[in-house]
Amino acid sequence: MTQEFRIVLAEVNMILKKSSIDIVKKIPYRFRKYIVINMDKTHIIDIDTSLPLENQNIKEKTKDILALIYRDYLISKEEREKLIKLELKRRKKIRLIKEQKTKNNDFFIKKERLQINEKLPIEIKSEKKIIAFIKKYINKITKIFMER
Repeated sequence: MTQEFRIVLAEVNMILKKSSIDIVKKIPYRFRKYIVINMDKTHIIDIDTSLPLENQNIKEKTKDILALIYRDYLISKEEREKLIKLELKRRKKIRLIKEQKTKNNDFFIKKERLQINEKLPIEIKSEKKIIAFIKKYINKITKIFMER
């Protein structure tokens, strides 16, 4: 395990400590224990509870783990399914674009580059929607964690 990941776990742990007990109880004990055992115990983290998570001086991987905690433990089953479907769609688009880029035939490569360029504004709009959706849930996480 890298030192950077240990710092991320320390940041997650500090945010969980500042969260309400009702939130923390929804997270499995084994997962919380894993965080505590593997976190960097010397890293000092200062979380300002008056600021949203987006404005905290924390690592992106910390935000990613908090988003996963939110998705897997804190939201309803319907919301979780919706998030998972969005993620699967995003991954499928990325995989399809990668497949298009790796074809060996020059004719197809040139033709598909044109297709990708023609679709680019739609892809950008889709990605912006996904980013907006994720930001919405990060804001919800922030509100939940900062209620305390």
